[in-house]
Amino acid sequence: MGSRWVWNAASAACYAWFMASRCLAGTVFISEFGRTDALLLSHVIGYLVLGILLLGAVARRWSDSNPLLWRPIMIAAGSGLAVAEVMVHGGGTHASRMDIWMASMLGLVLAAILARVLPGVIARRWLDIDRRWRGR
Repeated sequence: MGSRWVWNAASAACYAWFMASRCLAGTVFISEFGRTDALLLSHVIGYLVLGILLLGAVARRWSDSNPLLWRPIMIAAGSGLAVAEVMVHGGGTHASRMDIWMASMLGLVLAAILARVLPGVIARRWLDIDRRWRGR
């Protein structure tokens, strides 16, 4: 199985795990921060992990395209998944659903920023740039 499919499968598994954990927990999180803050924090962390995996999958899927397009594609795909997740779980007020979606977007944007600020060696390995550009 190629590296492209490994990253795609990891992204899908991460999203499925996050959706299942939301369903099983019933969106009730007990922590020292309180229920709402813990819910938002879990979305930031969950979508940060999803964004990291999704960006790796996008970089491998569209390896011949311009690397400047990978982050917007990842953010667009991730935001679509976040909207779907908020619509599936529904409930709450419009403001609380918007807060959950924005927390999810924050996690995705943090993943995109992470690709820019990480040392080059780590970012090249994460986005599979070394193997792709070595022969050119």
